[in-house]
Amino acid sequence: MAAGWASSRISSGRATPLTRYGLFNSLGVIVEDAIVVAILIFGGILDACPDLKVFIAHGGGPSCFAMGRIDRGWQARPEARQHIQQPPSAYQRRLYYGSVTGSEEALRFRLDQVGADRVVLGGGGGVSRSYAPLSRSAVEMV
Repeated sequence: MAAGWASSRISSGRATPLTRYGLFNSLGVIVEDAIVVAILIFGGILDACPDLKVFIAHGGGPSCFAMGRIDRGWQARPEARQHIQQPPSAYQRRLYYGSVTGSEEALRFRLDQVGADRVVLGGGGGVSRSYAPLSRSAVEMV
């Protein structure tokens, strides 16, 4: 079974801090990606649908970098354990991630956390001039 995700946008179209300096594109989109990861995990969706294949664009945004903090929240807050019995980090390898992360360093970190078998070449939802092309070594990692 495959699934796609159409996220709701953080910005409602009104002037917000994200409308300044192009922050909606550089930060807002990847924060939404991380929120999607958290909802899939905390909502118990991955446990309820064990065969579900989910692709998260932009390398999952900051979800991988924040996983330690997300795990601590799961340990400290009873409502965070309502639908899942394992720490959120145990679910990271259940998802697939795009390789468009904005930097090779971020891609390497994602690969170290989830493995090359969980990272898909591409997957940024379009080509942006803000992303440098991956080097040959980075492509070979994926």
